[in-house]
Amino acid sequence: MLKKIDSKKNKYDVRFTERDMKVIEFLFRVRFASLEQLCKYTNSPSRQALYLRLMKLKSSGYIASKKLRLDAPVVFYPGVKAEGFLPVSPPSITRIIHNLSEVDVFLKLLDLGIKEDKIQTDLELLLESKANIVVGQSSDKKPNHVPDLVVTKSIDDKERKIAYEIELTKKLNKDFKKVIDYYNRERSYYEVVYLYSKDIKQYMHERMKEYESIKFVKFIPLEEFVKDTNSIKKNQEVTLTEEQRKQLEKLKTAKNLMLDE
Repeated sequence: MLKKIDSKKNKYDVRFTERDMKVIEFLFRVRFASLEQLCKYTNSPSRQALYLRLMKLKSSGYIASKKLRLDAPVVFYPGVKAEGFLPVSPPSITRIIHNLSEVDVFLKLLDLGIKEDKIQTDLELLLESKANIVVGQSSDKKPNHVPDLVVTKSIDDKERKIAYEIELTKKLNKDFKKVIDYYNRERSYYEVVYLYSKDIKQYMHERMKEYESIKFVKFIPLEEFVKDTNSIKKNQEVTLTEEQRKQLEKLKTAKNLMLDE
């Protein structure tokens, strides 16, 4: 896991709650998350209260937010004052959307009873791979293929790793084959699960037929896998009370606050 925040109060004189720390640390593991996803992750009983707290953290520089497009939610990511971390710059919209799907899967895994410390994100896997190269545990000059998520669980009294690959768009067949060949060659994973969008259903069905002889690779529709993840309804609007709106108006006047609504 990435480095954690050590103190609830820091040089910027912002008092962190346990939930604040949980949110910031989670964002550094997954990079980006929507309000709905953060509500699910923190089990927040009130979307409004969490929204206000996120705005407070944003005005203080500990998190930032970005509006992807008119029909998409605002996403939150680590800010420049999150002490102990490197600031994150938003990549392309396509990459962020893929990231949000990774978070959906992460939350579903938690919902299925997987402990959080048994889940590794692609960023954590990448850092781990680079660290192995630096200390000489790997002869490769650059990290091998990195799954989107990896779960470690006990199967047949042994610790096994399951890799999750999230596919939202078509790959060139040769690129898809390259990844499959990597898993087939390395065999460091007990199982590889491809979670694919309904938008590429036909393409993935063709890949299923092509690789049906490889028994440790599974293909599951993404929407089917993540459905019914706890009780938060999708696209539920944030409705603020009059008092909360007044608080929010005060936050809007904070220096350099770019509020995306």
